[in-house]
Amino acid sequence: MDSPKRLFRYSLDGRVAGVCVGIAQYLDTDVTLVRLAWIVLSIVPGGIVGGLLAYFAAWIIMPKKRHEQSRLLFINEARKLCQKEFIRWFKLTYEINPLLNYFEEKEIAVPTLYLMGEEDYMFLPPLKRIVAKHKHCILKILENSGHVCNLDRPDLFNFLSISFIKEQLQFKSLAS
Repeated sequence: MDSPKRLFRYSLDGRVAGVCVGIAQYLDTDVTLVRLAWIVLSIVPGGIVGGLLAYFAAWIIMPKKRHEQSRLLFINEARKLCQKEFIRWFKLTYEINPLLNYFEEKEIAVPTLYLMGEEDYMFLPPLKRIVAKHKHCILKILENSGHVCNLDRPDLFNFLSISFIKEQLQFKSLAS
C-alpha cells in the first residue's frame, strides 16, 4: 500500500523557503509553473498582499522535508495517546521553561553535553543562555536538524555522544 502524499517544504532546493518546490513536488509538476502561477495570482488587484500573506503562512505551516521522519514519529506517537495523556503531556511543556530557569540559575558540577538541532526554535535559545553561564556544560548544535536531532542526524548524534562519553572516561582515568 502506498503511503499518502505529504506536503513539505524543500528549503535546500527553493529560492526563498522552498514553498513552491514543495507544492510542485506534491502536485507532480514543474516548479517554474508553480512559481509563475503564484506570481500571476499575486499581481491580481489586491492579490499582492494576499499572495505574500499566503506564502508567509505556507512557509510557517509547511514542514521541511528533512524533518519528515521525526514529524511522522511524533504524529504516530500522538495518535496512541488518549486525551487524558495528551493533556498531561501538553501541561508538561509549560513546566519546561521553569525547569530551564532552574538549570540556568544552578551551576551543576557534572559535565553535561547538550545536543540540539539548529532548527529547534523552542529550546535552543534558552539553552544557549544556560551553557554560556555554566563552565561544565557543552552545547553542540547539529546543522540541518530540528528538535528531534537524534532522528534527523543519527550518525552525528551518536558520534558526538560517544565521543563525549569517551572524553569523560579518559579524563576520569587521568584524574585517578
